[in-house]
Amino acid sequence: MLRNRAPDRFTEGRAKGLNAVGQMELKRLKKQWREEYEREQAQGGEARVFASIEAKIAKVHQRRLDSMSPRARAAWDAFKAIEAEDEAAGYRWWEDPEHPLYHARAGEDDSDDWEERTLPAPGWRRRVREEEEEPEENPKWRGLKDGGWK
Repeated sequence: MLRNRAPDRFTEGRAKGLNAVGQMELKRLKKQWREEYEREQAQGGEARVFASIEAKIAKVHQRRLDSMSPRARAAWDAFKAIEAEDEAAGYRWWEDPEHPLYHARAGEDDSDDWEERTLPAPGWRRRVREEEEEPEENPKWRGLKDGGWK
């Protein structure tokens, strides 16, 4: 009874079970949330948000293209035309022996022989931390890493 009447004092801020008033309130809120959800869906919901994001990205992209020099813009247009041709032809760089990364990938082994792989030298993380360490704000403050705490 105390949990339901004074949940702040007896159940860490939440009631264990709902009484009749709480159940009615929950039912009313669920109905309100459902109406809001259906209204958003009728207005386009996610599709409207995605369309808005796409429009903003297109605007930024167009601004970038407009700021290019005529020579850079011509190179960009040529690049996009070649990229479209490659996509239409179904080009995949990992299947092209003339691509520079083709041979680098051919040497990769996807097996699970993790025991045979080389491990980093001991203490490699410690060396990185020492290089990136920042000076202390106040050297008189003690932290958990201090040797004085035992």
